[in-house]
Amino acid sequence: MSLFFGGPPDTGWTFYVPFSVSTKTNVSATLMAAFILGMSSMLTGLNFITTIHRMRVKGMRWLQIPLFTWSLYATAWVQLLATPILSITLLLVLFERLFAIGLFDASKGGDPILYQHLFWMYSHPAVYIMILPGMGVISEFIPVFSRKSIFGYKAIVASSMAIAIAGSLVWAHHMFTSGMSEVAVFVFSLLTFLVAIPSAVKIFSWVSTMYKGSIQMTPPLLFALGFIYLFSVGGLTGLVLGAAGTNIHVHDTHFVVAHFHFVMFGGKGGKELSLIFGAVNTVILLISSFAVAASITAFRKKSRKLSAGLIAVAVMIGGIFLVNKYIEWGQKIHHGIYPNAPDLVNGPPGKNIFFGLYYIITGLHGLHIMIGMAMLSMCVFMILTNRMHEGNDGILENCGLYWHMVDIIWIFIFPLLYLIV
Repeated sequence: MSLFFGGPPDTGWTFYVPFSVSTKTNVSATLMAAFILGMSSMLTGLNFITTIHRMRVKGMRWLQIPLFTWSLYATAWVQLLATPILSITLLLVLFERLFAIGLFDASKGGDPILYQHLFWMYSHPAVYIMILPGMGVISEFIPVFSRKSIFGYKAIVASSMAIAIAGSLVWAHHMFTSGMSEVAVFVFSLLTFLVAIPSAVKIFSWVSTMYKGSIQMTPPLLFALGFIYLFSVGGLTGLVLGAAGTNIHVHDTHFVVAHFHFVMFGGKGGKELSLIFGAVNTVILLISSFAVAASITAFRKKSRKLSAGLIAVAVMIGGIFLVNKYIEWGQKIHHGIYPNAPDLVNGPPGKNIFFGLYYIITGLHGLHIMIGMAMLSMCVFMILTNRMHEGNDGILENCGLYWHMVDIIWIFIFPLLYLIV
């Protein structure tokens, strides 16, 4: 309504004080609208909780409830308990604007940081209001298209409730740069790392459900697999933000925006790096991993020449990866895009740091690729010269694990560098 009566507010979605109190734009109408929306959210949560408690089919026990319903149950409690904090906070800002009571005004003895605490007490749990129902959907899709019962039903139920509880206690990791005490920083950082555990339990259960299942690669399952991957990337970047040492350097940067969007909406295509180079390198590394896995199987079946040939293919693919990376680097350097280049130093803020990290991360990964190629080449030599046998075939497995680790690291580098602007 504020768009048509008085114009929109200029505070952004956070309504941070003191600006939201002093600005002359139409903040009051937007505050009332958000307050009404919060009331509807609380009533919805109360409706779901009452329905699940009182209107289950006769004979259905708690551990027989579908996982999607469990996710809505956990979400409803967050809605019911966290939303009132936001509603009261918005009313306090409205009272500040109308009556200048000074609750958030430092000149009158108030504390503007108090507003941040109250705001994030709701706004971080709000993330779980959005993601928990989606997790419930995935928990229903995976077993259907794997033709198996869900793995770890009780663990998923417990993780849903743990996310709802622990996720409501980590709000201050949004405020590490606000001057909190070291004890508070430590506590909220620890809680942020702990809340990642139930999310990891869900991912483990989903993947375990698919293990040895009769998988049907239908569009719903493909979307579910995409969700698992994107959520995993979002979760790992969340650990970077949970650690205060790194958080203070990326606070209020696009890294935070990318983390949120990976969790909620998926990655966003970037213009700084070529998606073609990144995608091609991702595909060829995945092919090399399959070749290494197949070579181990062939060696166990006494097919030594086939095993050596597959490893040689993986080594050649690693070489192709390095050639692609050399071409990509060459193009960037030719266009004057390298650390501390004049165009980067004088360009948009953060661009020089981004490309500095790009060269460091991809350079170190390329070094590991070369180490992996050397290790696999040694395995080829040992197989062809009969120096590798059943007694020491653990060498081949260890080299294969190292190669898989390098490939997995790239799978996370690709979205972090190529899909984040």
